[in-house]
Amino acid sequence: VKSLQALLSAEEAKCSELERARNTLYESRQDLEERLKNAQDEVSALQVSSQEAKQKLSSSEVRLAEEQRRAERLEEELTKTSTGHASEESLRLELESKVSVLEQASQEQQAERLDLKSLYDSLLETHGLVEKQLAESRSSRQELREEL
Repeated sequence: VKSLQALLSAEEAKCSELERARNTLYESRQDLEERLKNAQDEVSALQVSSQEAKQKLSSSEVRLAEEQRRAERLEEELTKTSTGHASEESLRLELESKVSVLEQASQEQQAERLDLKSLYDSLLETHGLVEKQLAESRSSRQELREEL
């Protein structure tokens, strides 16, 4: 009888240990799922920001192309004007104004490209962190399964 009671006590201890391990596994899983969700939310936000930056860059490139065409037309008109009248001077001033606008648009485009590159680098970094967390999650799950 004592032998059976000892076996029963040992089995109950094992059951208790398995229950604690199962609870630990469950808590670890919940924590890892929450961390993964947070990382995925961050990736989604960065993707949205990246898309917005791409759209800004695209519109800036369109605006820059339009300004370049206007400047080319003005330059053609200026070269066609053979007299030194006020029209030539006004065209020259307008051309200089358009060149200034072009340069400013070019600078804005360059800044937007840098912003986009920064967002892209941040997205890559976050992706790496998510991959690392996934690997840690899998490793933790495997360890807990082995313990069970």
